[in-house]
Amino acid sequence: MSQHGNVTLAAARCRAVVVLAVGLLSLAGCAGNDSRQRAQAAIDVFHGQLNRGDFDAIWNGADEAFRKAAGRDSYDKFLGAIHRKLGRALHTTTNSWSVNSFNLHTSMMLVQHTEFEHGSGTETFTFAVSRDGVTLLGYFIQSMELVTT
Repeated sequence: MSQHGNVTLAAARCRAVVVLAVGLLSLAGCAGNDSRQRAQAAIDVFHGQLNRGDFDAIWNGADEAFRKAAGRDSYDKFLGAIHRKLGRALHTTTNSWSVNSFNLHTSMMLVQHTEFEHGSGTETFTFAVSRDGVTLLGYFIQSMELVTT
């Protein structure tokens, strides 16, 4: 085979790899977008349950790793303090979001600015992502009103 034939074959292989990579990235972007919509819906459900004081529903719907990370008593006290001090969640907007995949496990983190009845806070939600949907993996809130009232 001529030198020119090897270059053409190499160029064709390179193009095929680039097309495959772009296709996989496009699929990943679509999957991330779908998961983000599911996570946004899960945040709305979380806030509705928090507003009703239905901590059992949040606990039971969360990922097993979430339930193992903190004892039920600590969890109830934490959410109870948020509910008591900040009141009902009124409005939330997404500040940022990211997707992470490691060892065939995918997680999504959304950082929300949330207005409550008696203050505001920056909430960080982490969700485990699977074909079946998203489950709460972690929850954190930063709020001056939560720690000062």
